Amino acid sequence: MVTFILAQRAKDYELLAGGRALTESAMCGQLQNSITACVYFLTPHRVKKVDLIMMSALSQLVTVIPVVAKADTMTDEELATFRQEIRTRLAAPFKYVHSKTLAPLEFNKFAFDECVMSALGLKDDMMPLAIITSNKHEPVEDASLLSQLGLHANSEKVEQPVRQYKWGQAYALNREHSDLIVLKRLLLGDRVDSLYAMLDQSYKRYVEFCEQYEEAGNQLPLIVQDELACSAYLEYDDYSNAKSALDAAQQAMSTLMAENKVLVERLNSLEREKGLRYKATTSTN
Repeated sequence: MVTFILAQRAKDYELLAGGRALTESAMCGQLQNSITACVYFLTPHRVKKVDLIMMSALSQLVTVIPVVAKADTMTDEELATFRQEIRTRLAAPFKYVHSKTLAPLEFNKFAFDECVMSALGLKDDMMPLAIITSNKHEPVEDASLLSQLGLHANSEKVEQPVRQYKWGQAYALNREHSDLIVLKRLLLGDRVDSLYAMLDQSYKRYVEFCEQYEEAGNQLPLIVQDELACSAYLEYDDYSNAKSALDAAQQAMSTLMAENKVLVERLNSLEREKGLRYKATTSTN
């Protein structure tokens, strides 16, 4: 992921011939290849250490927007608790992922403008957004929903994802079921303030990349190597640690068994030699 993000910035560097003298507003939309944001989906019910590692590392390069997936697997109370857990852990990830040798984890939080949040009926305790989606679709017949999508009742047929259950349906574009429509408006819809803020942040990171790129003699692998220092954070991952420890223990056990086998064979050989000498001595007497 790091290599891809930096390679995309290098493409913009070549496309713009290293240009970065314009203002942020003039550069808006000029970075055709650079990654503006990363929507990071979290599995429901638990924040894993690897999630904190990945989000913290990626947030040093791009805007990271955490999103809870499969929102319909939780009750309202469970979702509120889970959201609070995510906010708490991202505010200080180093408290939950420790290392004696590495720098503390840090998550660069992107905050949506308060006016944008208010216009969409969002509060801080409603973040991160929680969504559902589906491969099955049904037509949208609600005129107010079409209006939120920027469409009219006489527009072409529009369908929305729907999840079918024995007790009823869960609609991806229904605000009571999912925040998908809010996420769409924040990133791609009418609330362009947040998009412009992300683009401004992306441009600042592009400028920083250009300086590093030129210092490295336009050698992308050197930049990638520097940024891959974040991969060292993966030593935090309990699974990786456990697997490495298990592999080492299995290797040590295999070595010990091989050494024991050699020792047993040596002892058996000595016993056979001793028996032969005893027989020879008895025959002589």
